[in-house]
Amino acid sequence: MRNYKSIGFNYTYILLYLTAIIIIFENNEDFNFFLENKYSFIVFLLITIIISINEIIVDREGIVKKFYLFPIKIKVKTWREIKFYVEVDEEYSGRYGKTIEKCIWFVDKNDKVCLRIKRALRHNFQEVLDVIDKYEEKAENKLKIDDPYLMSHGWRKVNEYIKIKDKP
Repeated sequence: MRNYKSIGFNYTYILLYLTAIIIIFENNEDFNFFLENKYSFIVFLLITIIISINEIIVDREGIVKKFYLFPIKIKVKTWREIKFYVEVDEEYSGRYGKTIEKCIWFVDKNDKVCLRIKRALRHNFQEVLDVIDKYEEKAENKLKIDDPYLMSHGWRKVNEYIKIKDKP
């Protein structure tokens, strides 16, 4: 049984860690605090790096999302649980303007997102998508959704304007 893997990096956890260090340093203003707690900072940095790197594994049974350095599975979805997948441009509006994240949403039988994969900072992802095309249907249209906080985490149903290709 052949596995196809894609390794991705989520830099937001590293940015949160660095922000927390900056806030702690501004509040203490002395470098002795870091010297006394250097092992704690190193352990938290390692944990942050472990959480930041994930791996997508696709085989004939389904999709597995897990941490890269530890064999802890984040999500496991079989092909029976997934109805189709769709390419989505998630547009988030914030304080400094709009940001767009390109993602792949896997929708389950209840029309809710059961697995979300960011396309950015991912190695070998196109080969994995080619394998997914063998097992799953793809929505015809590419979606652009504004502020999909609840929908992207599976708490609300995906919009009804998704068109699915007819099987030949």
